[in-house]
Amino acid sequence: MKKLGLMAVLCLISGQILAAVPEAPAKQAIQHFYHHYVFGGRDLVENADKVGTQKLLSKLQAAYLQEYDCDDQPCYGVWVFRTGAQDGSGASKVTKIQARGEDWYRVTYWDMGHSGVTEVKVVQTGGSIKIDDYKKISEKMKKAR
Repeated sequence: MKKLGLMAVLCLISGQILAAVPEAPAKQAIQHFYHHYVFGGRDLVENADKVGTQKLLSKLQAAYLQEYDCDDQPCYGVWVFRTGAQDGSGASKVTKIQARGEDWYRVTYWDMGHSGVTEVKVVQTGGSIKIDDYKKISEKMKKAR
């Protein structure tokens, strides 16, 4: 009987995490993340647990450590959500967020005049929508003149 009760509790807990995230709030969370942390220059460390899951934060830490040493842990490589462009001209902004199913969203954006597409997965935990994963889809860099 105890095992059955434990299983019921685990199902309820996992149901909160695995429930489909409503589209409008998911898009708002993605837009907020890009506006503040990807393009806005805000330090993710301040609100990491509020906007990203542990899975995402671990991936971002690994991305950072592949490129740089980290003197003050944690360090997050949020540039993975951008194009690989080092410089350019033009605005950096999200132009479109499309639902792809199973809480994945395709984010189309301009990054200093370069276009990019990244897919982002969101989850809802404890009433908060968080970024859980990402996949780079494409990037097109303008050629220097």
